[in-house]
Amino acid sequence: MLTASGPFTIATSEAGTFASTLTLTAADLTSAKTIYVKTTPATAGEITGEIIHSTTGATDAKVGLVVFGASPFAQDFNRCIDGLPGGWMQYSVTGDLTWACTTFGQQGNGVQMSGYGNNTNNPNQDWLISPKMDLTGHDIPLVGISYRTKFAGDALKIMVSTNYTGSGDPLAATWTELTSLPADEADVWRLLENLGLQNHKSATTYLAFVYTSTDKSAARWTLDNFALRNVENYLSTTHMTFNFPETASGSTTSAEEFVFSAVGYKADVVLSAPANFELSKDGTTYASTLTYTPAEAAASNKVYVRFAPASTSFISSGPVTFTSGETVITRGMLSGSSMLKANTLEVVTWNMEWFGATGTGPSDEELQYANAKKVITELNADIIGVQEVVDEAKIQQLAAETGYTYTSETMPWQASNEQKVGFLYKTANVKVKKEKVLLSKLYSDIKNNGKTLDNYPENRSDFLWSSGRLPYMVQFEATINGVKQTLHVVNLHAKANGETNTIDYSRRQYDAKVLKDSLDAQYANVNLILLGDFNDDVDVSVVNSQKSSFDVFVADETNYKTLTMDLSLAGKNTYESGSLKSFLDHIFISSELADEYVANSTAIEENLLNTIANFRTTTSDHLPVSARFMLTADPVVPATVSFTTASVSKTEDAGKFNVSLTLSEAVATAQTVTITPTAASTATATDYTITGATDGAVVVTIPANATTATFEVGITDDTEIEGAEQVVFEISNPSSGIVIGSAKTFTLTIEANDTPTPATITFTTASISKAENAGAFNVSLTLSKAVATAQTVTIAPVAGATASAADYTLTGATNNALTVTIPANATTATFEINITDDTETEAAEQVVFEISNPSSGLVLGTAKTFTLTIEANDAPTGIADGTKGQFSVYPTLVNGGNVRLLLPERVAATAKVNMVVYSAEGKKVMNITGTQDAVQDKLNSRIANLPSGIYMILIETGKEYFQTKMVKN
Repeated sequence: MLTASGPFTIATSEAGTFASTLTLTAADLTSAKTIYVKTTPATAGEITGEIIHSTTGATDAKVGLVVFGASPFAQDFNRCIDGLPGGWMQYSVTGDLTWACTTFGQQGNGVQMSGYGNNTNNPNQDWLISPKMDLTGHDIPLVGISYRTKFAGDALKIMVSTNYTGSGDPLAATWTELTSLPADEADVWRLLENLGLQNHKSATTYLAFVYTSTDKSAARWTLDNFALRNVENYLSTTHMTFNFPETASGSTTSAEEFVFSAVGYKADVVLSAPANFELSKDGTTYASTLTYTPAEAAASNKVYVRFAPASTSFISSGPVTFTSGETVITRGMLSGSSMLKANTLEVVTWNMEWFGATGTGPSDEELQYANAKKVITELNADIIGVQEVVDEAKIQQLAAETGYTYTSETMPWQASNEQKVGFLYKTANVKVKKEKVLLSKLYSDIKNNGKTLDNYPENRSDFLWSSGRLPYMVQFEATINGVKQTLHVVNLHAKANGETNTIDYSRRQYDAKVLKDSLDAQYANVNLILLGDFNDDVDVSVVNSQKSSFDVFVADETNYKTLTMDLSLAGKNTYESGSLKSFLDHIFISSELADEYVANSTAIEENLLNTIANFRTTTSDHLPVSARFMLTADPVVPATVSFTTASVSKTEDAGKFNVSLTLSEAVATAQTVTITPTAASTATATDYTITGATDGAVVVTIPANATTATFEVGITDDTEIEGAEQVVFEISNPSSGIVIGSAKTFTLTIEANDTPTPATITFTTASISKAENAGAFNVSLTLSKAVATAQTVTIAPVAGATASAADYTLTGATNNALTVTIPANATTATFEINITDDTETEAAEQVVFEISNPSSGLVLGTAKTFTLTIEANDAPTGIADGTKGQFSVYPTLVNGGNVRLLLPERVAATAKVNMVVYSAEGKKVMNITGTQDAVQDKLNSRIANLPSGIYMILIETGKEYFQTKMVKN
């Protein structure tokens, strides 16, 4: 017996009776028997079941069943692999190419048709036909399908038939064209929705997508996600997204058109335009709203729409609203700007992809040049920062042909075939004031002088900024509608990502930090724009989804604004090559430009994808990014007047010379300042003269349109022996057209030319005694006369001192020698000695200090030494009695051999001790100081020479005394 489960039935022939069970006799099975399986799915999707084979005396056998139920009303084409799924059919009227499955659907697989094959366009007519659809139970059947088209070619027709047989040549049936989809070459997914079939309801309704191509053109069409739904009413519109040209407030644009049908609505249908837009039924009379009766709305209605701004704003935008009763539907998007480009400064960044290079970038160099010219013309920007420029002669030519000027600065280490950065700018609105390659001195030192950067990735400092492709700054002066403002624009092209993208990331991160440190230090308060190809995104890095390698700028929201951040967060991209898409091209501004930035004006110039065929492969893999600014006039800053140099030295016999003043820029009228010596001067009026001065002050006139002026100073050559003197001149009382700069003082040093007699230096006193606990005290030096300049001598102890370096400190000394400075015009100086208060019981000690190395203005006097006597202040704590075993010598009776000193264990063998040996008559016969071992050795070396008799040995160590006796035989 055979039993089928689920919605499956079985039979022994295709035309037989199907049931869930089937019984076969032994005779039926004498030969192989074919079993037919049939199912009618109640739902779409995968359906499973099984057939169980059972017979007496045998184990049941099972066969699994799987079928995919397809609805004629929905098809996602994901099962489109080896053939069209779910009853869809293709029929080729002309040509060998046909509709077929593709893996490039909207989500997963789809169906695709192209008449391009064997490297040429081919004539084709090919039909993609739906399964039979029973629409008799539908109120209003609506069709929706996603589509995508690329390359020039014919429109895709959508046809409907109610008498097609379901197979064979579709031209044998009657077909009605519902609509046609234009081949717009956009290569983006679009949605056709609300295609009504209410006039074609039948039990055998078929839908067809008819593709045609010629030997002249062959578009590629991709379809996915077909769906038919049943509704009571619907709104159908043609394309309703219009970006109107900029229009001044109070003016109107020419009209755009769209068509709508609102079917099945019972109340009037009212169309409402967003603010600053108007609608019209006839193209003559415009209003903000239009009203249609239900019958009128159900027809095909053409509507005219135009931009009519009532006020000036950067962007006006919004959808058209359809209202019927409580139903509100919005469609399309209208946008326009009444802030004219002529009234704003537009700044753009664009990577031109190996512009002018052969063998890299777009293969057709002539086409790339023509397209680049079109891009520059369409952008019509005031400043365009460009990257990946290789042939600078070509970019100069392009600039001349488009009304621009090109500026760049190539460094010595850059080869002619390398990528470079530069600027195109309109001279009518912009002029270059200064230009600079940032970090060039640093990189030159790395390249030529062996400088290294701490912790640069892979220890390759020469890889800084992509091996020297450094940021390029131009200081522009922009003038828009008479408003003038200065901008510092930095163009950069960061290290690209390669096979070692984590290292490339680290290099970019390091490079960005170096650049920011430089900008913050040198350009902290300027109007700064930072733009270019960053080769990374700003919200999150393209490498491992970590923070941007330029996060040092992004995170500093106090000082910088990332203009491209919102576009990045919205999932936009500027770079596309094959399947790789990234947002790499960015614009930052400093906080100083925040008020000038036109809010929400940053844009990716995606319209170029529509105006230039195959832009990504013929022109550049990067799209330009733009931003707009409403300039505010730079503050009127008067010219600054400063001394040209800060100081000069002249000898007394130099005579007269000129001192120069400099203005930051010329002033149309003559200006004046007063020059006066300040109280900081050490020279007197007898040492110099100022030509033309009154009461020591002179008025200096800077002629009209001049940037320099001078005044004359004369030096008096007297016979007085004196040191160098200074006079400090200061600028004051500037006239109304100028202000005083930071370099407002000038110092003249007058060097004496008379030879002076040196002064004699001696110790003020010859000696002094101090107790060990006296601490620090000063020793005085005396000069026989004052010297005009500071002088120096060296103080150091002389050999033979009984005090050691441990007994005192010479404050400020190096290696126990001290340099003492006698100030200019002084006759005394001191130095400090600090006595060490130790705990050692010892005799008085002395140290003798001596003056040496006098500087040129001094000679040594006879009293050139100073003696310090350090009086001990430590008394012994007691005498240790040798009879009590605390100290002895062994043997006590000495016959001329060696003895050993037996001291307590607490007195280390290396401790410093002082040993005194007395005869029986009380005469001191030995006085030895050193370590215990050294003292013992010296005692033994002298015992043999001692006369026979009794000797008393006294040993002092620290604050303890030890005594014993020794008998010499």
